[in-house]
Amino acid sequence: MKKMVISLMILSASLLAVGCTGAASAGGSVAAPPRTLTVNGSHQVFVAPDIAYVTVGVHTESEEVSTAVDDNNAAVEGVMAALREMGVADEDMQTTNFSIYKNEKWDFEGRPTGSVYSVDNSVYLIVRDLASLSDVLDAAITAGANNIWGVQFDKADKTTALADGRREATQKAMAQAQELADIAGVALGEIYSISHFSGGYASPISYGGYGGGGGFADTASVPISPGQLVIQVDVNLVYTIE
Repeated sequence: MKKMVISLMILSASLLAVGCTGAASAGGSVAAPPRTLTVNGSHQVFVAPDIAYVTVGVHTESEEVSTAVDDNNAAVEGVMAALREMGVADEDMQTTNFSIYKNEKWDFEGRPTGSVYSVDNSVYLIVRDLASLSDVLDAAITAGANNIWGVQFDKADKTTALADGRREATQKAMAQAQELADIAGVALGEIYSISHFSGGYASPISYGGYGGGGGFADTASVPISPGQLVIQVDVNLVYTIE
């Protein structure tokens, strides 16, 4: 009998403790999230490009696949040799595409008349001397390249430009935060988080097309205008509000 009474007392005490804990949890307050102010600052830096990326290619066609491949190989070897003579290093030339595909030929009545094999070989170049870019393209065209596209300019070292952009963008964001706080009649606290994004772009130049053999060998010198590279930096600041 005594054991039963002791057990009931322990059970009652446990239930009472649980009830008190539940009541404390129900009556307790959950910490409110901090009030914040989010601002974004953006700044553009204009720099002169000093490097260019371009893809040159050779397209050949023949009714015999071996002939199309042999013609393409010979033309590509000639193009790469011409590029080396223009000062383009081997490590700055990379094959990015080699493809062979068959095109069926049909007469006016829809009857098959044969087929033609097309071969494409594309080489991605880095031209580190912009003053020679026009001559490099001329040399590639003269040597047999009949596809040229995607000329893009860049700045090899953007460290200083990015640092300037981050500093200016951050200052703009801080000034904007203070302006908004003054208008709203609140006091800024500490910076809660910082994030940033940067990117650069310049207008690409396209110059290319297909040709069965001669390509652009008789074209005049290729005019090149590097223009300016735009580097944009965006900085996002989140402040706590006191």
